[in-house]
Amino acid sequence: MNSKHTLRALALAALVCPALPAEVVTHLFTNWYGVDAGTAVFSVNRKQVDPDSLAVLEQVKDYYKIRIVDGEQPPERVDVPVGVRLRAEIAVKSEPWLKPEKPWESGGVGLEAVIQDGNLYRVWYGCGSAGRDKVVILPNGRKKLGSEEGSAGLCYAESKDGFQWKRPSLGIVEFQGSKENNIVTEDPLIRGGTIFLDPLAGPEERYKLVANTDLRQFDPAAKNVSPVLGGAVSPDGIHWRKLPEPLWSQSFNNDGSPIVYHDTQTGLYVLFTRANYPRRRSIARAQTDDFRRWPHPEIILTPGPDEDPSDDFYTNPYLQYPGAVNGHLMLVSTYHRDTSLVDLRLASSMDGAAWNWLSPRTVVKLGKPGAWDGGSLYAVPNMVRLPDGRVAVGFQAYNSAHEEYWRVKFERGRERTEYAGWAIWEDGRIAGIEAEKAGVFTTLPLRATGQPIEINAKTGFSGSVRVEVLVEGEQPAAISQEMNGNLLWHRIEWARGDLASLAGKTIRLRFLLYNAKVFGFRGESLEIVSSYKRK
Repeated sequence: MNSKHTLRALALAALVCPALPAEVVTHLFTNWYGVDAGTAVFSVNRKQVDPDSLAVLEQVKDYYKIRIVDGEQPPERVDVPVGVRLRAEIAVKSEPWLKPEKPWESGGVGLEAVIQDGNLYRVWYGCGSAGRDKVVILPNGRKKLGSEEGSAGLCYAESKDGFQWKRPSLGIVEFQGSKENNIVTEDPLIRGGTIFLDPLAGPEERYKLVANTDLRQFDPAAKNVSPVLGGAVSPDGIHWRKLPEPLWSQSFNNDGSPIVYHDTQTGLYVLFTRANYPRRRSIARAQTDDFRRWPHPEIILTPGPDEDPSDDFYTNPYLQYPGAVNGHLMLVSTYHRDTSLVDLRLASSMDGAAWNWLSPRTVVKLGKPGAWDGGSLYAVPNMVRLPDGRVAVGFQAYNSAHEEYWRVKFERGRERTEYAGWAIWEDGRIAGIEAEKAGVFTTLPLRATGQPIEINAKTGFSGSVRVEVLVEGEQPAAISQEMNGNLLWHRIEWARGDLASLAGKTIRLRFLLYNAKVFGFRGESLEIVSSYKRK
């Protein structure tokens, strides 16, 4: 084939198989990941150094970034963030979108998990019909409250917009003589579990579930009723198969809801669960490469000296911000024992292993006393993207406080409501770096592609944001125009210089703020150049 035909063939191939678009990499400021901590550089007075040592310093000064000067000079602060702090945004709550509507939900509904599978929103929730109270005597002789003639199961609903929900007829479980209902199962292990989507699993185990249970689930004759972790798998989230062995064989002091996700960066399964640290509910973590075999978790967050002495960390729903490289979040229910109220607090991590709390302490606030969301709030995984671009986390809300259960249940004239709603944030605006007046910070090195960069920011009265592009050893290679207002993924325009000439180079972005908040930035293949590797 001659060159003319070769070029024609390549042109036709390009039309048939166009190049895939480069991936847009989103960096969110939900923690200090990607922000240079800076350093104070002390200069060396050449007049105070002997000639031989000075000759050595001259040869290594560039590598160690040593400043050799004449005379005494104060230290130079290089890339130190000044006048900024990291703050979370308060979520907006939707109206409730899940309430008891069917006879098999008359005893209440309890949100368990939300999964966005393509363009479909899928919800699993506990459901049950009210029964007659009775006293149950446990094997150890203790008495607890039970019921008879009621039901308890796991129900399923789906939606195309996240607000209007359909309860499909599954035809699986019979209720009052009919299978025309959306009950998935009444199995005690599965109905109390938390579901996640495993992106790398085979088709028969695409959906997985973990739940706290005891050994009697696996051996009815077992006398040891210590808690263990059980599991189940499903091809569709509807038809479940329980695993025959517990996921860990020894008991673990845990009475909360375990949460599992598959970490695509490490290839490991990661679990978060509640741990009873002496009289303080805490959060523990474990990881494994085999979903069927887990080590015991280790505590990663426990109420410390900065918390109120009557606070517990009650739940541990892990959330991954859709499309962000460092969007590891946890929306934790904080149980205030002094008031019995439960609200939601946000934790953040750069890698899913080491966690820090974000301020303010409450990011999803309780409603007014007596309102549907005025007593207790419990978030569930996962974070989803709504059709209008906002992101949302489902939460279960009660009008009563944690310890009000008994009087609400038994006193005349009281009613307990159990509804579900969304905690909603604008796209990319979970948290950000803000300056009340003048502030500046610099990113870690990035690999420039020459493509446009967008920022997500907002400014206050007379506020502004400006961005400088730094190349090692040079003055700013580009300086942006001054930006202000509501900058929701706003393309940066350059007053001086441009990005096209910097393709392939290592750059850093310096943000100069005045009465402004920056939530993140993004660009095609705009990766941080870092030696840090997650294990």
